[in-house]
Amino acid sequence: MSDLVSAMIGVMGTLLVKGEVYKFLATVFGESAEKVSETIANEIRCFNMQRTAETLLKICESFNQAGIEAQSVPLKNLIPLLEGISIEENPTLQEWWANLLESAIAKGGIHPSYTSIMKDLDALDSRILDLMFLENKTLDQVKKHAKDGSLTALGKAIGVDRETLIERIQVDENSIEVSIGNLVRLNLCTEKHFSIDGELAPHPALDNRILLTSLGEAFIKEATRDP
Repeated sequence: MSDLVSAMIGVMGTLLVKGEVYKFLATVFGESAEKVSETIANEIRCFNMQRTAETLLKICESFNQAGIEAQSVPLKNLIPLLEGISIEENPTLQEWWANLLESAIAKGGIHPSYTSIMKDLDALDSRILDLMFLENKTLDQVKKHAKDGSLTALGKAIGVDRETLIERIQVDENSIEVSIGNLVRLNLCTEKHFSIDGELAPHPALDNRILLTSLGEAFIKEATRDP
């Protein structure tokens, strides 16, 4: 057993002696204390054990205060989440990993694609997704608030254009294009034209705009714990 894994078990062992935390971890892993340690040793590659342990403890305390019952999380969800928390260096993405873990423990799992997506995101990707989520509006919301029902008015209110991304995030155009390409590849965003009232609307107002996909919206809600 490597020194790294031994250190991880040492951190977790400290938590396991605390009654409520012991019960919490046993529930989450769906195993006894001995099995939890064995799983950590054999399955989880952690590089920042303290951060992983602190995240679990924080979630445990939060659940106790809110009266939320922890659920057992499938290992195919749990292991990549714990590893992601351990190795992520960007503060925003660290928070997203922790939020996804919290969501998984609350619901008994999350969609397995979310951990794969997280592994392919960098800091700029997260900033673009954050901005797009804040700016995102459904077509019904747009129709309620637009001063006129023209396609131009609707188009300007849906999605985010590249110029806005460059201006708000303060990065160069090439970096934005690389990030957009990655988000499109992950099916979190789309550049395609979309339909209004059942008809395809290839209009200049809709060109050069990036929209969240249904997967992108669902993912960012989980990652940011947005209600």
